[in-house]
Amino acid sequence: MRKFFVAGITALALAGALVGLVGTAGATSPAKPKPPVKLDGTVNNKGTKTVKGGAVTIEQDDYYFKPTFLKAKGGTTVKVTVKNDGRALHSFTIDSQKIDKTLSHGATTTVNVTIPTNGTPVVFYCRFHVGSGMQGAFFTKSAGKAPSTSSGSGSSGSGGY
Repeated sequence: MRKFFVAGITALALAGALVGLVGTAGATSPAKPKPPVKLDGTVNNKGTKTVKGGAVTIEQDDYYFKPTFLKAKGGTTVKVTVKNDGRALHSFTIDSQKIDKTLSHGATTTVNVTIPTNGTPVVFYCRFHVGSGMQGAFFTKSAGKAPSTSSGSGSSGSGGY
């Protein structure tokens, strides 16, 4: 009798495990969010945020910006605080606005970014790690392709280690 009891419990446990496996077999992982604008090269997408109140904080880390894409109203100036939470040396660079700030670990800087009225995205990147996907953009409307960075998104850069 004891053998039947143990065998029954074992069978129930196996059946439960199989049901659990079958239930998750068809599950899929959530899809990555589609970037609101297309940038050249690799982009480590850490989300999109809407700028409110004319100011935003961007976290730099090894090797991404968070948020990566920022929606802002055309014709405005956004006060951007950038904080390097990464271990490596990083930059916050916007070629079109002649912004190029280098930040060591723990450093913070604040810059003003002008959002064009014509809808052209404003691309920012780390000049040391753009080739590793460390780039993002301000945009006014989704879709479209952002202009290339002058350093070329495909380069891996140097330094910063």
